[in-house]
Amino acid sequence: MPGLFTAIGIESVLVQAGTTIDFSVGDLATGPYRVTDFDWQPQIVGSPSPRLQSQGSWPTWRDIRLLSITMEGTIVGDSPGDYWNLRLALAKAVIPPEDFDRAFRYHGTLTVDLPSIGEVWAKVNLVDFSMPLSHATGTSSKYQFTWNCDLGYWTRGVDEVITL
Repeated sequence: MPGLFTAIGIESVLVQAGTTIDFSVGDLATGPYRVTDFDWQPQIVGSPSPRLQSQGSWPTWRDIRLLSITMEGTIVGDSPGDYWNLRLALAKAVIPPEDFDRAFRYHGTLTVDLPSIGEVWAKVNLVDFSMPLSHATGTSSKYQFTWNCDLGYWTRGVDEVITL
């Protein structure tokens, strides 16, 4: 992903003091949270209404109702202790704990910096995650997070929605 992303980060509302995790992007990424794949898919919904006593259906509006965002990468530590500290920090910032304050309607704000477009963000809720362990990799492991943005679009600036 060289040049496609300048930065990717998530600001968590799960941690009481607030935490931002910055991910390393590009083929020369050197940070502890390296992104290998990043994808988003808007989900378009709307079903046609059948015509009464006639063939076919009435046309209906089909709107984007949800933006599903998936990010995959690798957690890389310098030692086993460093790896476990990094993994726990990432889990604490991204995965909702049992006692999560349900007054917040989302888990965090995912921010992506794109060349020539600038910073775009989405209020997201975690819907799926995986952080499998492999003894063969030493002090690193893969991760995958899937978030949903109920707005269905990325936001730029104060309130400009943008389709990418």
